[in-house]
Amino acid sequence: MFKFFIYHYLILMVAIMSFWGIGHLVARSSSAIGDLGNIRHPIQTSLGLGIVICLIQLISILGFLNFTALALIIAVGVVISSVRLFSYFQDKNQRKTFFEGCKSLGKSRKIYIFSLVLCVLPTLLKPLHPPTSWDEVMYHLPHAQQWVMAGKLTVNEWIRYPWFPYNYELLYAAGMILVDDIFPHLLHALAGWLTAVLIYQVAKRYFDSFVAVLSVLIWLQISRSYFGNAYIDMGLTLFIVAAVISFYSWSENPKNNALLYVAAFFMGLAAGTKYQALMFLPIFFVLLVVKRVKVEVFLKLTLLFLIPCAYWYFRNFVITGDPFSPMGGKIFGFYDWNAEDFRSQFIELGTVKGWPEWLLWAAPFCLLNKEVYAKRFIRSLVIFCAYSVAVWMIISHYPRYLLPLYPLLAVFSAAGVVYIAKFLFGKITKTTINEISTEAEKIRKSWLVISSILLIAFMISGLSATKSSLKYVAWNDSVREKVLKKRIPGYEAIEFQNKYAKGNTYQFGMEYAVYYMKNQTWGDHFGPGRYRDFVDLSSSDLHDKLVRMGFENLMINQDVFKSISLKEDFACYFSEMYKSDPVVLYKIKSSREC
Repeated sequence: MFKFFIYHYLILMVAIMSFWGIGHLVARSSSAIGDLGNIRHPIQTSLGLGIVICLIQLISILGFLNFTALALIIAVGVVISSVRLFSYFQDKNQRKTFFEGCKSLGKSRKIYIFSLVLCVLPTLLKPLHPPTSWDEVMYHLPHAQQWVMAGKLTVNEWIRYPWFPYNYELLYAAGMILVDDIFPHLLHALAGWLTAVLIYQVAKRYFDSFVAVLSVLIWLQISRSYFGNAYIDMGLTLFIVAAVISFYSWSENPKNNALLYVAAFFMGLAAGTKYQALMFLPIFFVLLVVKRVKVEVFLKLTLLFLIPCAYWYFRNFVITGDPFSPMGGKIFGFYDWNAEDFRSQFIELGTVKGWPEWLLWAAPFCLLNKEVYAKRFIRSLVIFCAYSVAVWMIISHYPRYLLPLYPLLAVFSAAGVVYIAKFLFGKITKTTINEISTEAEKIRKSWLVISSILLIAFMISGLSATKSSLKYVAWNDSVREKVLKKRIPGYEAIEFQNKYAKGNTYQFGMEYAVYYMKNQTWGDHFGPGRYRDFVDLSSSDLHDKLVRMGFENLMINQDVFKSISLKEDFACYFSEMYKSDPVVLYKIKSSREC
C-alpha cells in the first residue's frame, strides 16, 4: 500500500510543479499578482492548471491526445519551476528566511498544523479508492475514457450529457493516459486542496491565523466526500473561488488590470467546466459597469473568458443549434433530448433539494463583527455570497450546486464562530475568573478553552474518517477487484460481457457502471437511448427494435427493471448468458426461437 501511495503522490507532485511553473511564467510580469502576498502561490498554481487544460483542449481538438504530447506539456512546466526554485534557494538570504521561518513556529502554530494534518489525512486516502461514485462512472470518466481510446475529442451520444462543457474531464483523460484511472481522483482532490490553501491565505490576511485554520477545517470536513471521486465540482469550486479573489482584489486597486484579466480567465475555465458557472457572471458584470471599465479592457476580458470555454458552446451551437445543449432546448429547440427529458431532469433535481451543511450556518454571525464592514474586500465577498445564495435558492436549492460557495462561507462561518465564542466567553469569565486577573488574561484563558474544544472535535473527526478511508484503498489488482465487486452491483456480469459478449449492448438500470462496460453500451433515463422508449414494449417489439438499432446483447438490473424479463415470450427472443445478482446478461437472438 505504501508504494502505491508514494507512486501516485510523487506523480501528483510533479504535476503540481508543472502547474506552478507554467502559472509563474505567465504571472511573473504582473506586479498585481505579487501584491496578493502569499495568496499568489495558489493563484499561480491554479492559473497554470487552467493553462494546461487549455493546452490539452487544443491537442485533443487537433487529434494529438497522446502520452508524448501530454508528457511534453508537463515537462515544460517542471523545467520552469525547477529553474525558479533553484534560483530561489541559491539566494542565501532566501534560504535563511525560509529555514528560520520553519524553526520559529510557536506552540499554537504547531497545534494548528497538527490539527490540519489529521483533517487532511483522510482526504489523502480517499482519492486512492477505485472509481465507484455514481456520476463519475456514469459520464465523467466514460467520456474521458472515449477520448483516450480515440486520441481526440469525440461526441459520445450513448453516454449521458454528451454536449456538456468538459474542461476538467480533459484533465482526467490526461491522467488516465499518463498514469491510471486513480489519478483523476487526485486531480479532482488537488482542486480541493488548492481551494483550502486559497481560503487559508485569505482568512489569515483579513482575519487571523486561527480563523484561517478553522476555515480550512470546516471546508475539509464538509467537502471530504468529494475527494474520493472524479466529479468536477471541486474544479468548478477552485476556479470560482480563484476568480472571486482575483476580481475583488482588483476592485481594491482598479488601476492595475492584471488581476481582472486573471479573474476573467478563471471564469472562462469555470464556464467551460459546468453550465452552473454562468449564474455568477451577472454580479461581476454589474461591478464592471459601476467601475466604468473601458471598452478595450472589456474586449480583452471577453477574449480571456472565451479562450477556455468558447469551443464547447460554439460546437454545441453548430451541431445542435443550442449552445447550452440540452439545457437551452426550450429556447433553441431540442436535439437528442426532448421536452419530457427536460421535465424529468428538473423533477429529479426537485427530489434532491436541501440546505447547506450545518457547519456553515454560523456564517451570518460574522456580520455582528463591526470589523467586517471596515474591510472592502470582505464587504464585497459578503455581497457576492448573498447574491449567489439567493440565485441558488431560486434556481435549484440542490446543496451540491452551492459547493463553489462553501469555501467562502467556511471563512465567514469560522469568523462567526470565533466572534460569538469570544463574546460569550467574555461574558462568562467576568463572573468566573478572579477579579485580580486582567481583561487580557480573561480573554486568553477563555479563548484557549474554546479553541481547544474546536480543534479536538475536528481532530477526532479526521481520525475517524481516516480509518474508514483505508478500507477502500485498492493498492493492487486483487484488492481493487474485491472493492469493485462490493460496490458495483453485478460487476461479474459486466466483466463477463467485456470478455465474451460481442457487439453493442443495451442496458436497463446500469447507469452506475457505464465506465466499466468496454463495449458501446446504450440506455439511460434521458437522450436517444431513454428507457421509456423501450421498457413498455412487448418482448417481440423490444427484440425487433434492439435488432434494428444494431444491439446484440441486453443487460438488465433486475432490482430496478425486473418486469421486462417476466413478460410473455421473453425467452423466445433473449437467452441468458450470465447472471450475477441483481444483473442478468442476455444474448439477443436473431429471430424468434419458440
